[in-house]
Amino acid sequence: MSEKKQGMFQNKMQVVIFLISLLPVLLAAGVYGSLPDQIPTNWGIDGHVSYGGKSQIWIMGGMAPLFAGLFYVLPYIDPKRQNYRKFPKVYQSLQLNKVPRHPQVQQCIEGLDNGSKEQVLDAMGNLLEYSTFQLQPQVKKLKQTMRDYGCKHVLMSGSGPTVFAAFAEEQEARAYYKKIKTIYPDAIFSRTVDETILKERVKLYGDK
Repeated sequence: MSEKKQGMFQNKMQVVIFLISLLPVLLAAGVYGSLPDQIPTNWGIDGHVSYGGKSQIWIMGGMAPLFAGLFYVLPYIDPKRQNYRKFPKVYQSLQLNKVPRHPQVQQCIEGLDNGSKEQVLDAMGNLLEYSTFQLQPQVKKLKQTMRDYGCKHVLMSGSGPTVFAAFAEEQEARAYYKKIKTIYPDAIFSRTVDETILKERVKLYGDK
């Protein structure tokens, strides 16, 4: 696909996304008259529910079209708008609607509550992988290679270029490390911070 056609396609997609983003506003308009004066506005992690005036539903419904519209407007109002012209492909590739897999936040929380490392790993994801893979195919190839070597939990860290393999058990991780080290000599074995490491850090640096 030529750059011109690709640009036209992306513009059409943005219009479609904006129209879809209007659905919460239409839904709010449809039910507003039947709502009570006070409606739930926040559910705390402790189970506490906060209430506010029903007019707040317009804020909730309006956030979707606001952010959808900002995607178009930002390149013109951002004080550093010259960067959009320098890196147009990076900005245009940030299309969250094209991300094949989103992190499962609720599943991750349940895994932490249940003490299930595997459930936490299954819930992990990186929204920036899609755009990075479009611009840097070698990072996508690296991730696939690491998966082929026997790890199903492989992710890019942040916006890249580091790619890591995660395991629930240290023994499995060490066995994998020995294999992956044969093709990637610079691979590093590390572990997540646990209570023991935190206590050691407090001894060295205090509570900073």
